[in-house]
Amino acid sequence: MTEGTSFERGTHFRSRRELVAALQRWHDDTDDDTIGDPKFGRAPWLSFDTSAGIADLNADTRRTAIERMLRGSTAHAPWQVIENNRGKVNKIVFDTSDTHEGWYAYLREPLAAPQEIS
Repeated sequence: MTEGTSFERGTHFRSRRELVAALQRWHDDTDDDTIGDPKFGRAPWLSFDTSAGIADLNADTRRTAIERMLRGSTAHAPWQVIENNRGKVNKIVFDTSDTHEGWYAYLREPLAAPQEIS
């Protein structure tokens, strides 16, 4: 990542903590509306390790959603895996009371039931 640009496609973080720190730097150092190239839309852009497996954050994840996550996320508060719009339990959310608008994080392998992850 360089100042003023989005993340390089395929960047992987070893933990949610590393991801959140990188998103904070991105937020502070850029004015980009999305974390990736908008022409790639829903394509996975960043990945990170979770307690439930590897997750992807899509290119079209928006600055406004990242701002909400940064305001409400703490290093120790668990995130949740919930059902996506198609009924697969793979959507990762940082707050179940949030609208999730603009936040596009998904486990690569769905779970059998919703659960907390770290």
